[in-house]
Amino acid sequence: MKLKKLVFLILFACIPVLVFSQVSVDPSDPIYTDISNWENLGIIHNVPPLRPYPLTLITSFLNTVMQSEYEDQAAKARLHYERIYGKSADVGFEVSDYYKRGNNKVDKSGKNGTKEKENELDVYLQAAGDVQATDFMSVGGKMNILVTTGLDKNPLPTFENKKYDSVNDPTNLKFAKAFLDMNVTAGIGNENLYFQGGISRNSFGPFYEDSVSLNPQGFHTGNASFVIRHNKWNYTQAMFILGATDDVGGHLSPNKFMMMHSFDYSPFKWLTVSYYENVVYGKRFDPIYLLPFVPYMVAQGIGSFNDNVQMGIAFKVKPRPGFAWLTDVFVDDLAMSDLVKLKWNTKFRFGAMTGFVYSPLNSPFTEISLNYTMITPYMYTHEQFADNGNSVGSTDANYQNYTNNGKSMGSNLPPNSDRISFKIKANPAENLSLTFGANMIRHSNINELIIDKSPEEAIKYLALPSPPGELKTDGSVLNHPYSIGAYQYAWNHFMFLQSATNMYTWQASLDASYSLPMQRFGKMTFNVGYTFEYIRNNGVQNDILPSGVYSADQAGLNLAYNNWKAALHDDINHYFRISFKYLYGL
Repeated sequence: MKLKKLVFLILFACIPVLVFSQVSVDPSDPIYTDISNWENLGIIHNVPPLRPYPLTLITSFLNTVMQSEYEDQAAKARLHYERIYGKSADVGFEVSDYYKRGNNKVDKSGKNGTKEKENELDVYLQAAGDVQATDFMSVGGKMNILVTTGLDKNPLPTFENKKYDSVNDPTNLKFAKAFLDMNVTAGIGNENLYFQGGISRNSFGPFYEDSVSLNPQGFHTGNASFVIRHNKWNYTQAMFILGATDDVGGHLSPNKFMMMHSFDYSPFKWLTVSYYENVVYGKRFDPIYLLPFVPYMVAQGIGSFNDNVQMGIAFKVKPRPGFAWLTDVFVDDLAMSDLVKLKWNTKFRFGAMTGFVYSPLNSPFTEISLNYTMITPYMYTHEQFADNGNSVGSTDANYQNYTNNGKSMGSNLPPNSDRISFKIKANPAENLSLTFGANMIRHSNINELIIDKSPEEAIKYLALPSPPGELKTDGSVLNHPYSIGAYQYAWNHFMFLQSATNMYTWQASLDASYSLPMQRFGKMTFNVGYTFEYIRNNGVQNDILPSGVYSADQAGLNLAYNNWKAALHDDINHYFRISFKYLYGL
């Protein structure tokens, strides 16, 4: 079987594929930075929140910018246009190396303890791009055969995800592992009315590089979307086909779905207000969620199903061209009866981002941004009930938590965290791009507060029977407060960053990319990057209360907590990234 898979990968590499850029399949393509800046500058309007966009919409944006009065932005649009339409096909390869060097257990005097190294080498055989089949139909593809030495390694900065997807059934080459990593989308329609479907990563909301509802770093999905753009408003309806896991991230299962719709209204050129809803469910396909403009909270009640419904509100305020204030609030659950009484220490689960973006004109700087992200305890987590009414735990699939393939679809921050992020993007010379970023992240494990405030509930984790079997107590997106009934303190209190121990992460990074255009011999791109990271109290994100390890009493609880606390340490990490990419135009 492994030989057959390897032969298939080799044959796939030999198939001639008529593709070029990859703008309609990859929400992380550089064109989305410029689309965001063009919207901030007021050159384009009514930009849909769900990315990537079909080629017809992107071409409409490029034509608008190329005809605008902004000469520097028109030049950028022409470069994108030539990249998309300038040749019939691009094929090539990319070699990337990720290296981590760390010093952990840093003591108070600053001396370093144990040193560690981790390295991942990735080799991609690539064909990626878009084809405008007709005036109303386009197809995009990003196809890689990936050979990697680091499938089980993680040489990336904390809370950062890998950029490849399909990793569940690789071919074992002894020295490395290989698999087909592929995303494909197709769009039908024009810039005002279109349908798009395929398999891809997605991004949603006012922040194109990050999101509290649908993050471009998340695992890819099968998806289909329908968008209407009309003057001052647009409407988006989307379906996502997900992979379900149990409550510890194992046993991948099908038949998990997420539906989404949003309505965006721009009463003025400087203001856009958006309302959107999501619903996550499984074990069945329910067409009621495909009905346009129908509130999911109402639709859920038609069949008395207990699905996981979220709602969000976002806005963009542009007081002057090039400057924007963006906000996105995504609510999972709240105790409305307490909130109307101004009782804030209650169930209130949400993710929120707010920040400023500046897009300069006629400047080597392309974008300057500062934002704040807040993910409250138990955001994205959700219990799934077994037939006996208990949580499914590690014994069955969870179809309702906000995950795909065991990873969060929202922010890459775990629940009970916040982050301040600063970024500068610049093009100081032709074909040279620089990005500087800095983050300060706080995170605490919600179970430490449960040990303090409600030890009897903490002991329940230590004594879990089967089912539900094991449950996560690491404070991650898989860690929910329900096993044999709800954990009442955790269920009914806010608890945001109130634990005694916080994990602090400081990061500073610099990335450079230089492209050497060679019209006859192809195009070469060199990328180098470095991130410095200091973590205080690393280990907060580990399980505190593993079932079946300690006695289910106060003595066992004390021992479990003391062992978790003793394992905390400080880290200083250095991350290096280097890659070389070559594309040849046929």
